[in-house]
Amino acid sequence: MQNKPKRANGNGSISYNPSRNTYRAFITLPDSKHSRISKSFRTEREASEWIALTRAEILKGDYIYSNDATTGDWLLEYIKTYKANIVAPSTLDRYYTTLKQLALVSCIPLHRLTPYDVQHLYAVSTGSLSYSSIIKMHRLLKAAMKKASALGIMKNIMDVVEPPRAPQQDEVQILTIDQIRTLFAYLVQSKYYAKYTPLIKCALYTGMRLGELLALQSANVGHGIIKVSQSARYTRGKGMTLGPTKGKRIRNITISDDLVNLLHDIAGACVYVFHNAHGEMLITRNVERTWKAILKGAGLPDVRFHSLRHTHATQLLANGVPIMEVSKRLGHAQPSTTLNKYGHVLKGYERTIPNKVQTIFDV
Repeated sequence: MQNKPKRANGNGSISYNPSRNTYRAFITLPDSKHSRISKSFRTEREASEWIALTRAEILKGDYIYSNDATTGDWLLEYIKTYKANIVAPSTLDRYYTTLKQLALVSCIPLHRLTPYDVQHLYAVSTGSLSYSSIIKMHRLLKAAMKKASALGIMKNIMDVVEPPRAPQQDEVQILTIDQIRTLFAYLVQSKYYAKYTPLIKCALYTGMRLGELLALQSANVGHGIIKVSQSARYTRGKGMTLGPTKGKRIRNITISDDLVNLLHDIAGACVYVFHNAHGEMLITRNVERTWKAILKGAGLPDVRFHSLRHTHATQLLANGVPIMEVSKRLGHAQPSTTLNKYGHVLKGYERTIPNKVQTIFDV
């Protein structure tokens, strides 16, 4: 490699190591100690690109290079710089919640964070946090450390961290047909909770998620079809907000004329089908709280509102509706997702196969 003109401090430089056949890029940082960072690459072009990217980060003030910076400092910087402007408010809110759950490692200096620290965090969090919360911690750490490695701040320690292991999945909670009858019998005689009957019936008849139900507008109901195009969610500080459905898929769900008429009747002149006395969207947590009160009043097991979606899916499968159609109705990306979640309701069907085969191939 030919000698190159010396660059000014901060512009970066590249040296070639013939024994390793690699290129090492150097940048002198504009701190009081004038410390340098470096990183090895297979090609000179990769080294030059890293210098350009890192210099841009330094000039924008987005680059953390102090040895005193903690893991929490970098995670916060990563969220603000690389996520805040591209994710939904609810997602950003979840990032900050996850950051709080990372308190055990946040105080550790970034350059001293080890794979053991992270693995220990997962282990001690198992008893107090759900698997979903722990996997969110893992994903945030993995993305932030990958970016830190790309910027030359530190080696990516997450390469050797084992992700949290998913617990054995329990069978989904559903209501039986007898429990459904008990539920609606209680709603009929309840003066206060009877007004929630259309919402619960729509959830049971369509398999829609609660957020999709609360975002449903009367304009999307008609001609035997509900168009599911958005979902509502509660965001701290902003209240109920609208966004895309899970998976960002728009789908049509066929419904009976009776349900169409019921939904139009309760919508009236309001934009949202399910609304409060002021015509405003219902709040997710209030509906969940009311649902639990209804179950208690009806003497039914304490299951989530989401169990109505599970009940819808399992009953369709148990009554012979093709899994492809059930999958489309639920908005799953692949029928395998539906089968993995609800396939248990098909157990025992092998006992009916001999008689069906005999009927089909009666020769």
